[in-house]
Amino acid sequence: MSMFETEFAKLLEKQKREASGQRLEMLCGDLHGTKRMLEAAVWPVKKSLDGFVLEYELVRRSGVKVYIDALETTAALALESEGFTSHAQNITRDRFSFEKRKVRTIAANGFIYTPFSKDELESNPAECSSSFAELIGRYGGFGLEAAYKELNIYEREVIRYSKSIHRLLRPADVCFCLGSGRSFASKVLKEMEDKGLLAPAGKGVQRHRFYELTPRSYRYRL
Repeated sequence: MSMFETEFAKLLEKQKREASGQRLEMLCGDLHGTKRMLEAAVWPVKKSLDGFVLEYELVRRSGVKVYIDALETTAALALESEGFTSHAQNITRDRFSFEKRKVRTIAANGFIYTPFSKDELESNPAECSSSFAELIGRYGGFGLEAAYKELNIYEREVIRYSKSIHRLLRPADVCFCLGSGRSFASKVLKEMEDKGLLAPAGKGVQRHRFYELTPRSYRYRL
């Protein structure tokens, strides 16, 4: 059993002991989608399931209860694992309206609706973990204080600039944003790669022409 599976089992059992009524029924149901979401999107970033509540219960003004697949309490992220069949292809008009009311209820309670498609969790987990890391960096506990403690001025500037250009990062971009020569830019890139802040993008001759931010970089609110 992997470390993730062990931690998920502990979290689930603990929350089952503390739950009752309809929430307990939900926790005893099929949580495969939620488990996969936490494994693909959350675990690569946090390496922990601390601060998560499974099947978090909300009560609408009408008294109807709705449940969030997994609530990340640090950043108030309402994580939902959604399948195409149940949420798009075969959804009824009544169900569609119910889903919209659920999203409004989530917003009214101060949580950020954060859906992941089950298809993407399987086919592109790296994108899912990057999105989660970006949200944690913006709304969670990894703000400017952590950035100034853990990163030097050049690393902060490269991360800040890379987030602003919305494309892969080139060595020439690092020269531009740091006002430096190519030799110094290459040194900064190598150090950031060694620290897990950047990863080469592409293969073969393209390997070190382009870089992308790693989930770790998105932790920092810059």
